[in-house]
Amino acid sequence: MKEESINHQATALDEWLAGLGGLADLLMKCSGIA
Repeated sequence: MKEESINHQATALDEWLAGLGGLADLLMKCSGIA
């Protein structure tokens, strides 16, 4: 049961980080940095 909870948290964290990275890319493109 604990492993499922940890895996779920890791997946949520990965999704959050991916979203954050995508947002950073978008901001850089809008700013003309990238």
